[in-house]
Amino acid sequence: AFILQTAVWSGKPWAEVAPWVSDGDRYVDAEDADTGPCPYGNLVGGMLASLALFAPEDPRLPRWLESARKSMRSSGSLDIDSGTCEWLLYLESFRGAIESARALAGWATPIYEGSDKPPALLRWKLQLCHYHAASNDPDQGILTAEEGLQLAEQCGLHRHDAAFTALRTY
Repeated sequence: AFILQTAVWSGKPWAEVAPWVSDGDRYVDAEDADTGPCPYGNLVGGMLASLALFAPEDPRLPRWLESARKSMRSSGSLDIDSGTCEWLLYLESFRGAIESARALAGWATPIYEGSDKPPALLRWKLQLCHYHAASNDPDQGILTAEEGLQLAEQCGLHRHDAAFTALRTY
């Protein structure tokens, strides 16, 4: 999972990412998510990110999207699924699946806000900003970006400040 996410964030070419996607594809099947949270946690998120950003027409992407949706419906914990949840909200928002994104945001926001994990809440607020932009709710997007900046100030984690600032002005 972390290799895939590192490859996504570092901008590696698809030729370098594709073998890791093929390797990850061996571990989780959409049907497995019916029984509970994905045992491989953020692997689903890494697969979503890799396929959606590098190979959006890949025939495996719909299966991974469904696996993520099923995992989110059966989970109540961010310990396993935070990366999956964040990528799913991001992708659903920008793929135009606003109703699905809205349901996910409504389900997950109280869990993130009730956690004692400021880094996870900061990442979630960042994805909420993208969701609000995609769902044409700029006022809520600005408010969420301001909340993100306030939380960053409170906890001293400023990794996403530039993104929050940009999304606040967007």
